[in-house]
Amino acid sequence: MAGGRIEFYTAFISDTIAFGASFYEVKDRSLAEWHCVNILGGFISTFIDEAAHPPVPLAYRGAIAVGQFALDSHFCIGPAVDEAAGAMDLADAALVWLTPAPKAL
Repeated sequence: MAGGRIEFYTAFISDTIAFGASFYEVKDRSLAEWHCVNILGGFISTFIDEAAHPPVPLAYRGAIAVGQFALDSHFCIGPAVDEAAGAMDLADAALVWLTPAPKAL
C-alpha cells in the first residue's frame, strides 16, 4: 500500500458504536480493504476484551462490512452500514463477525 493512507473514524450513536475506515491514494484497492478490515478487527477485538471486565462487564454484537458509508458524530448511513446492521441481527450471541466479500463497488 505504498504511498496510501488510511483514516479511521468512530461514532457513538445511541446504543451503537460505529467504526469506519477510508483509504486514499492506494494502488491496490483489495489490499487496502484487507488492511482496513485487519486493523479494525484487531481494534474491535481489543475493545470487546477490555469491555468484558468488571466492574460492569459489557458484551457487544455486530458485524464488519466493506463498502461505502457516511459516518459522523450524529449518523451513519450507506450500503455497508445496512449490510452490517442486517448481519448483526442474524447473530444469536454476543459476537462481531465479518460479512461476505462485497460485490465490486
